[in-house]
Amino acid sequence: MTMTEVSLHRHKPPNNLQSFCLSLDQKQLLHNTFHQMNTPLDSLEHKVDSMLAFCERLREENRALRTQLSALEGVNQSLCQTIDASRTRLEALMDKLPEEE
Repeated sequence: MTMTEVSLHRHKPPNNLQSFCLSLDQKQLLHNTFHQMNTPLDSLEHKVDSMLAFCERLREENRALRTQLSALEGVNQSLCQTIDASRTRLEALMDKLPEEE
């Protein structure tokens, strides 16, 4: 067999399942490689999950604040109407007072 034939022979796909089985060292290396790849992905997944949870808390807080703002705007409008009515009554009472001479 020539060197080229040996090289080509090494890269041929396996003919059967038995020749495709990995050695224990190859399995460990493959496991370690996948574990190293998954660690940053797991970390990224955790960060994304945390960010999504944070966004959801902000949405809930925003909804609550909008509800609170709406209620306070209603109270403010009511107080402004009360102040206007009080001003009108006070001005009417002041007009009834006799003028000083």
